[in-house]
Amino acid sequence: PLGPACGQPSEFEGQVLIITYTDLAGAAPEALAASAALAKSLEGSGVRVLGAASAGQAARDSVRQAAGLPYCLAPQDQTVLRAAVRSNPGYILLSQGRILGKWHANDAPTRPALDALIARQK
Repeated sequence: PLGPACGQPSEFEGQVLIITYTDLAGAAPEALAASAALAKSLEGSGVRVLGAASAGQAARDSVRQAAGLPYCLAPQDQTVLRAAVRSNPGYILLSQGRILGKWHANDAPTRPALDALIARQK
């Protein structure tokens, strides 16, 4: 579970944006910066942001600090991440555990797009 690994409630509670990294070391710096900007734009919105990466603790901490990622990177199996979203990074928006959307890094969601999906779900 990603939420408890990051010291947060389950990822199935409320709205959660999960950002996945199948190859953290191979993630493009622009993609890391874009994910950090999106996460920062969601602060105070009620949407929690959790990260999942198939890398060791030292690598996760190093990339998180170097890229200024404002979210936790929980450990996850690469096969599971690749099956969820075939992108590095990939984005999954959940609401009460239900998938509202999935995005490739080349078509990363924006704050307004996420807000619209959440509003339609209510």
